[in-house]
Amino acid sequence: GGIDIRSNQEIADFKKEEAVENLCKLYNKIISLRKVRKLTGHSINFIKRCIKGKVQFPIYPRPLKEEFDKVTKEKVRIYAHSIFDGHVSHSKGNSYIVGYTNKCPELLREFGNDVEYVYGIKKGEYLLKSGVTNLIYSSKLMYLDILNFNKSIVKEDPEYKKVYLRAFFDDEGCVIFNPSKGKFFINGKQHNQKEILFIKSLLDDFGIGSKVYKFVIEITLNKSIIEYSKLIGFTHPE
Repeated sequence: GGIDIRSNQEIADFKKEEAVENLCKLYNKIISLRKVRKLTGHSINFIKRCIKGKVQFPIYPRPLKEEFDKVTKEKVRIYAHSIFDGHVSHSKGNSYIVGYTNKCPELLREFGNDVEYVYGIKKGEYLLKSGVTNLIYSSKLMYLDILNFNKSIVKEDPEYKKVYLRAFFDDEGCVIFNPSKGKFFINGKQHNQKEILFIKSLLDDFGIGSKVYKFVIEITLNKSIIEYSKLIGFTHPE
C-alpha cells in the first residue's frame, strides 16, 4: 500500500517526471547531447538541466510504502550514506532531493535496494563524466524523513551502530599501509568534527580503540583493526 495520488493533475506531473528520467537514461546509454537532441527533439540546454536534476514539476508527496517512517537498519544506512557521500537538498524551485554519489557498484546497489525497501521508490541514475554515478531521488516525503532523522537512535541498537560505522568507513575511509612501520591502519576523514567524535563514540562502544586528529579518525592498533574487521567490516571491496 501507499499514499494515494489525489488528482489527475498529479498523475500527469508524475508522468512528466518519468519522461525526464527516461531522457536521462537515454543520455547515460549514448553519452552524447547532440544525439539525444536529435532523437528526442529537446534542446541541449533542457537535456543538461534534466541530467543535473534541475527540471522539476509541481511537488506532491510521492507515494511511499506504508510504515516508511519506522526506524530500521536499512533506514539508518540510508541516512548515514546521505550525509557522507550523499546530499539532501531543497531548492527554491520546490525541488526536494536525496542523492548518493559513488563509484562502487556494491555500495550503489546497496543504497538503491535500501531506498526501494524502505520508501518503495526507484532511483534516477546518472553517470557523470568522471565515472562517478549519482543516484537521485525526488521525493518531498523522503527528503523530510531523512532531514528529521533522530541520529541519537543509532546509539540505542548495536546493529544500528554497526551499519552506521560501516557506511562511514565505506564512504569516508580507507586502509593505508605505513611502510616505515610495516603495518596497515584504517583511516577516515570528515569535515564535521562532531561527526568524527560521534564515530569515535560508536567505536568506543565496541571497545575498538581509535585516535582523532581534528577531522581525521584512525584505527592503528592491530587488535583494534582485527576487532573492527570482525564486527564491522567493509562493503566496499577495495
